[in-house]
Amino acid sequence: MPGPVTYVPPRPDDRPTSYRQYRLADQLIELATVERRTDVPPPAMWQAAQDHIDDPALLMAMARSAFDRAYYRIAASLALKAAEGGSEEAGRILANLAQIQGQNELAMVWRLWCARNTTDSDVTWRLAQAYEEKGDTTAARHWWRRTIELDRGRAISDLLPTLRANGWLLDAVEWLRSAADTGHSSALAAVARLLDEAGQAAEALIWYERAAAAGDEYDASNLAHQLAELGRHEEAAAVWQQRAELGNGLAMVYLAKCQLAMGADPYVWLEKAIPTGSKGYLKIIVPLLTEAGRVDDAVRLILLHAEGGDFRAVARASNWLIRLGRSEDARQVWLPLVESGDPTAMLYLGRLLEAAGEQDAAERMYHAAAVAGDISALRQLADLHLARGEPDAAITLWQSAVDADRTWAVVPLAELLTANCRRPEAEALARESAERGNRSAMQFLGENLFDPVEAEGWLRAAARDSVEGARALANWFENAGRTNEAAEVWQPFVRRGDHRSLRRMIDVLRRAGDLDSVDRLHRTAIETGHLGAKSFLDTDEALACYGIEPGGASAAPWSIQPPPGWCP
Repeated sequence: MPGPVTYVPPRPDDRPTSYRQYRLADQLIELATVERRTDVPPPAMWQAAQDHIDDPALLMAMARSAFDRAYYRIAASLALKAAEGGSEEAGRILANLAQIQGQNELAMVWRLWCARNTTDSDVTWRLAQAYEEKGDTTAARHWWRRTIELDRGRAISDLLPTLRANGWLLDAVEWLRSAADTGHSSALAAVARLLDEAGQAAEALIWYERAAAAGDEYDASNLAHQLAELGRHEEAAAVWQQRAELGNGLAMVYLAKCQLAMGADPYVWLEKAIPTGSKGYLKIIVPLLTEAGRVDDAVRLILLHAEGGDFRAVARASNWLIRLGRSEDARQVWLPLVESGDPTAMLYLGRLLEAAGEQDAAERMYHAAAVAGDISALRQLADLHLARGEPDAAITLWQSAVDADRTWAVVPLAELLTANCRRPEAEALARESAERGNRSAMQFLGENLFDPVEAEGWLRAAARDSVEGARALANWFENAGRTNEAAEVWQPFVRRGDHRSLRRMIDVLRRAGDLDSVDRLHRTAIETGHLGAKSFLDTDEALACYGIEPGGASAAPWSIQPPPGWCP
């Protein structure tokens, strides 16, 4: 049996440290992450981290954890020590904290400190945005250029609106020249895209060709699309054929589209595309064929698409056939799946038959689907009987599902029996199922029994490890005016880190007017890392600027220091 910690020897490429690394035993990790996830570390732990940790990476791990808990003062202190050790990430956290406090100039100083020797385009991107928001176009242009040079054009799509708005599209081409001239595929592609955006289509095409030749598949596609738009279908087809011969289904579809535009027969490649499962295939080709008056050809391709027996392919084929007015064909494509016993296919076919006015055939299909275990089909068939004033027939249907040991049918049957003045039968049915562990039956009893003690007992049973059951129990307590108990229902789920349950608990207390408890819960939620809990800080300007301290108290005003030894 291993001990509580295991020594982890350093790897050959690890950075030397002044301490030994250990890994917690699995059972302790489980204890910390599950059973104690709502425990809050004491203030002394954070102070010890600042006093004794020297490794910038570890300091930053602690700083991020502190920031996530809105311990902003502690996060700043840990990050500053990491910055003194050369951590670039520390500067980002300190810049964010300065911005949170409204110290925009100091935030800019920290961003400049990060960007001094950075190779991270995200750092320069943020700095460029900050200068642009400040209205300093010259500085923004410098840092956008640095971003593009570092990124080599990979994020050019996201930058296009900025470049276009400032008239820098052709400037950006020059910024990328160096990387493009070395044959870097993303730079080649970005130059092509920039020239295209600048209206220089002919020159853009040359660069698309270079990018495609450099092996960029995405830009080979761009090249083919550009050629097709210029009416150069034979050249576009040649590009698509290279990818199609490698088994790319969508390339096969676009190749067929080019062949159609050239008056050639597209079917060879379309038939080859079917086994690839390309979803875009029908969307592209069917409208082209129908616009050309070749509806029968479109139908033939749709039927071929459905032949594999894949449910989604059949559904797509059926929808297209309905659009083309081929209702009979739309029903026929479902038959192989129906004959194989697929209950969902039976349901879909039943709906098509009902839409065609074939009510008896539709009901037979719904009945077959219901017998096969499809609850939607059973519900639809039962609703048809109810609409015709045949409640006994609907009850018989649900009863047959219960008799087949389908537990999901118990509550619908109990509800139907109750609605038809057969409450004792409904209660007996639900009680028998609940005693065998059916949670939905427990919930039905809790919501429908007249005896409040028994009702509460069933709701408590339904609420164990079930959010739906907990919701029913909490609502029951609220309606009874037992607000504190309603809030406590959610406590086991909150302890497991369920942020939605925390929100429900807070909402219960807020409706009861217990704002002190709401405030306490919000602060605890922030400290324990519940998702979205930090939005509570926005309700108070001081909290939003300075955060909280361990234990949940509001932090006193504090200030962020500039970078160590900073000289702009």
